Amino acid sequence: MIKYAILNRNSGDVQVMSFKSELHLKKYMEVIGPDYEALEETKTYLPTRHVRMQNKDDFAGWGS
Repeated sequence: MIKYAILNRNSGDVQVMSFKSELHLKKYMEVIGPDYEALEETKTYLPTRHVRMQNKDDFAGWGS
């Protein structure tokens, strides 16, 4: 599995997605359209706000 950061150019949102191969990534990018860009392969994990808020003791403030 490879992970890529995918940028939505319209909203500025970035999400990390896993793909089986470079070919799988290429096909996915063709389907979702030109408003999205695969930034780079990443080893990090970007948790959603829902995941970050599960432990409220670790909450660092809005925007964390």
